[in-house]
Amino acid sequence: MTEYIAHTLSHTFQIPLEDLRPLNEKSTIRTVTKGTVLYNSEDLNDDVYIITSGIIYDYYLDRDGVEKIKRFYGINDLVGTSISGLSKNSGRCASKALTNCTMIRFSFADFNRIANQSIVFERLLRKSLEKQILLQDEKEYMLFMLDARERYNYFVSKHADLLEHIPLKLIASYINITPETLSRIRKA
Repeated sequence: MTEYIAHTLSHTFQIPLEDLRPLNEKSTIRTVTKGTVLYNSEDLNDDVYIITSGIIYDYYLDRDGVEKIKRFYGINDLVGTSISGLSKNSGRCASKALTNCTMIRFSFADFNRIANQSIVFERLLRKSLEKQILLQDEKEYMLFMLDARERYNYFVSKHADLLEHIPLKLIASYINITPETLSRIRKA
């Protein structure tokens, strides 16, 4: 199992195997079934995951208990609330398996400790946070500047690999329209 983790981390992060030893020693494999909640919005979550198979999504629950989709994650994506890891407070959103998933798990604290001792991991942490910032900016642009049809087309262009696995009601939530509006857009 340790060899599997090392090779997956090496491939995902484009880092030589020997440089991954500190993180590899702190990593475990976690397998979850569809519908499993990885963490709730009120949890102080320190776990970070790399998806090796399956799809995960982050969401907020509104006052009526309706999921508002924040982000989808696929193979080789890093999942985990950096807000919780950085601030030591709950991350405000929850995370759930959309499909059966296998992931490599390590703690944000371990990763951060290793990053403080290794320029390779420091760069990796920075790149991961930069990716999150860019994805957040992309989503904000989509929500503020595009109409409903354009948001759907944008989603399709960015997430074609996930499209067949994501229920339409979750896509509608992600692009901030009703399922009925999405149905009309798809029929037109």
